[in-house]
Amino acid sequence: STSEISGTLPTELGKLTELEHLSLHSNKFISRIPTELGLLTKLTTLRIHLNGLDGTIPSTLGNLVQAQDISLNGNMLVGTMPYDICKLVDFGMLNPVRADCLTGDEVICNCCFCFA
Repeated sequence: STSEISGTLPTELGKLTELEHLSLHSNKFISRIPTELGLLTKLTTLRIHLNGLDGTIPSTLGNLVQAQDISLNGNMLVGTMPYDICKLVDFGMLNPVRADCLTGDEVICNCCFCFA
């Protein structure tokens, strides 16, 4: 979590398939969210908020069917929250995703707890 780590989120994180909690929030990562995070199907917690992540949210995060908590707010993400993620919320498997979606300039999301 908070240690002011900088750089990019490595795609190699996707090889940690037994990982249940990934908490890298409040650092200085400046990259896109790796699609390989969708390979972490045993994750129950994904907290990558308060970084410098940009780009769109990969639809592969919809593979995180064990996830109960996904925090993406406090980044520079754009686009629409992928349907595969929102359907996990709709089915009651996942708490609302935390994302920046109040201003309309960031993530468009119908299944999020929105931050400005």
